[in-house]
Order: sequence, then C-alpha cells, then structure tokens
Amino acid sequence: MISDKEKRRIVESIKFENQIRNSLDLENQKLNVGIWNKLNSNFSLLIIGAILTGLLVPVFQTHQKTLEWKRQNKYDTVKYNLEMMRNCQKEFVFLTAYTSEAYERARPFIEADEITKIEYSEFTKQFIEMQNIRLRHVAKVKSLVIYFVNSNSILRAIEKYIINSTNYIRDVEYCVYQRFCLLRPQECSMEILKINKDEFEKNIAQIQNIVTLNEDFERVISEIQDEIIKVEQDNETFSF
Repeated sequence: MISDKEKRRIVESIKFENQIRNSLDLENQKLNVGIWNKLNSNFSLLIIGAILTGLLVPVFQTHQKTLEWKRQNKYDTVKYNLEMMRNCQKEFVFLTAYTSEAYERARPFIEADEITKIEYSEFTKQFIEMQNIRLRHVAKVKSLVIYFVNSNSILRAIEKYIINSTNYIRDVEYCVYQRFCLLRPQECSMEILKINKDEFEKNIAQIQNIVTLNEDFERVISEIQDEIIKVEQDNETFSF
C-alpha cells in the first residue's frame, strides 16, 4: 500500500516532467518559427533565388544552346542538300543537250551531197570527243543523285534516259556513216552491201522522232522537282 507521502511525491514528479516537456515544446516551436521567419525574410529569399538562378540558369542556357546547335546543323544540312539537288537538276538539263548537239553535228553530213574522207574523219574525231565529254557529264549527274531521299527511283529514271539517249546518239552517228557510204561506196566496200537508200531514210526518220526521249526527260524532271519542292517546304519551317 502506497503511503500518501509517496503519492504526493509521484504526483509532483509527474507535474515536473510535464512542465519540462511543455517548456521544451514551446522552445522548439519558437525555434521553428524563428527559422521560418529568417527564411521568409527578403534577404533570405534573395539568397535562395541567387542559388537557384546560379544552378538552373546555366543548365537551361546549355540546353538551349544544344537545341540551337542541333537546329542549325539540321538547317545547314538541308540547305546544302537542297543546293546539291538543284545542281543535279541543272546538270541533268545540260546533259540532255548532247542529243541535240549530236543531231546538229550530224545534220550537215546527213543532208550533204558530197562528203570527203577527210571531212568524215574529222566528224568522227569530234563526235568521239563530244561523247567523252558527255560520259563525264553523266558521271557528274549520277554523283549528285545521292542527295535525294528518293535517290533509287530517280537514279533508275536517269539511267533509263541515259541508255535511250546513248542509243539515239549512236543512231545519229550511224546515219552519217550510212550517208558517207552511199556517197562514197568505194570507201565502204565491205559495208555498202548492207546499206541502201531506203534503210538510210528509215533511220533518218527514226532519229527525228524523239518522243521517247522527251518522255524519259519529263519523267526524270518530274521526280526531281517533286522532291525539291518537298525539301523547300520543309526548309521553310526553320526560322532564326
């Protein structure tokens, strides 16, 4: 049985502990309020803002510069490819002029009433030189096709034109040879048996019909222009 004295002592001890606990809680509350007030002061906000600015702004600026660099690189690449595509179109148009040049070189001989051996020899020499230049031009056009997205289709169309135009130029050259042999059979003793006026006129009519070549030309130009227009439209999306 606990005595009244011990009860009083226990009660006083509990009261004392409660007083100490309440005192400590009050001190903690004051401390927390003090810390929050300090943090909430203008000076504290300024310091926190400076710290955040010093950390976040450089990261944001670096990110923006990276985006701008990538955008500029893409723009430069598209611009360069577009220039090469336009060059391909221009060089292909120049390439098509060789068929007309071949015919114009041959026409005076095809229509001539007399061709000397020296004249024919000079024509052959110049015609070969023209074809060598044309072959270099063909290689140039093909080298520019790689800048197209649809390069395989465009290359096939170009190669078809090149094959047909090469055959056309050879037919033109052969017409001159036929004309030379008809006028000077003694220079073509082995071939004159295969050459007659009717065949010659038939071949002339054939080289004057360039519908197929024109169709091949239009097909190539159409594919090239379609892709150039698309790239030009994409290029307009870039703004600096």
